[in-house]
Amino acid sequence: LPLALEVLASCLIERTKKEWESVLSKLEKIPNDEVQEKLRISFDGLRDQMLKDIFLDVCCFFIGKDRAYVTEILNGCGLCADIGISVLIEHSLIKVEKINKLGMHPLLREMGREIIRESSTKELGKRSRLWFQEDVLDVLTNKTRLFQTYAFEEMKRLRLLQLDHVQLTGDYGYLSKQLRWICWHGLSSKYLPNNFCLEGIIAIDLKHSNLHQVWKEPQVSQWLKIINLSHSKNLTETPDFSKLPYLEKLILKDCSRLCKVHESIGDLHNLILINLKDCTSLGNLSKRAY
Repeated sequence: LPLALEVLASCLIERTKKEWESVLSKLEKIPNDEVQEKLRISFDGLRDQMLKDIFLDVCCFFIGKDRAYVTEILNGCGLCADIGISVLIEHSLIKVEKINKLGMHPLLREMGREIIRESSTKELGKRSRLWFQEDVLDVLTNKTRLFQTYAFEEMKRLRLLQLDHVQLTGDYGYLSKQLRWICWHGLSSKYLPNNFCLEGIIAIDLKHSNLHQVWKEPQVSQWLKIINLSHSKNLTETPDFSKLPYLEKLILKDCSRLCKVHESIGDLHNLILINLKDCTSLGNLSKRAY
């Protein structure tokens, strides 16, 4: 109940008397033990679909993620996340925890996920977001439980993709051109295929991968800002960065076999962070990087 009071009070700030009366009328019809239904009033009261989309994205994918990181990705999705996240914080739907990480009360998280479930209770593939492992398996795998890239063929509007120690086979050209964030921990491939399109991607997180090289040929991306390859123990050299002019953050923490950083890193005029902590095989860095 205290959570419901906090959230509802936050959403009623600067509302008119009629809006207050409308909310009170709704509350009178909801039993006291149905907290989620009370919380749902605050979500339904958001005046902008953009705010609802940001809330649902956070509750499915970004709890515990850095606020600035999430803002960068969601801005790339066409959501005005700078102001949007601030508004959701004001409404007590999202909170900022230690070291600028986004947080959310478990009841609010479950409310958001239930809203998504209700959009299609039987056909999982028609839901706007999938986060539960078994649901994803049902949609993306065949009878042998193998992940095939052609499963993504109809997902033309896919913006956010998170995989964990998944082996994906087939033509990567099936992946949506609308992708803005790829988080694929434990990637088993030695390098990304040439048709792994980076067009439009804002951030790529390939921590704990088996990559030896990231890609064989230089990749073109006018949007890519963040690459995280931390804990990729077999990575021996970084990719050529010459066609990634807007890269801002390169995170290579604990890539213990990394021995070469491509000299094109010196051409990255927007680069603000390089993390090479515990890259114990790296003897020196090109002077152009300074």
